Amino acid sequence: MTTMTPYAAAKIVNTKLADLGIAKKLPPQMLYTYVSKGYVKSTLVDGKPRVTEDQLAEWFAGYVAKLTNKAQSEPEAEVTSSVWNFGDIEAEQDTDTDTTEVDDEDTDEA
Repeated sequence: MTTMTPYAAAKIVNTKLADLGIAKKLPPQMLYTYVSKGYVKSTLVDGKPRVTEDQLAEWFAGYVAKLTNKAQSEPEAEVTSSVWNFGDIEAEQDTDTDTTEVDDEDTDEA
């Protein structure tokens, strides 16, 4: 069973959204939130939540349906197995890097 971090899953989701012509980009932090809240099913690997291809594909189909229902002016995108092919995307495998950004500006108070 292949698993990936929510960060890697977000990269795949964004690529697939672009492939479908949907102008939406999901920040990686949102996928971490979706996993922690159970919106995206996950599997624990060494005590950390990881997402399988099947779990991500299941959530993605519902996510695309929700997005296309909101945008009534856009034609509804159909998610098929040919659209959801992991072979054409290289996901980063289980990297435990902190993606928190810090503002480096000095905030001196007078």
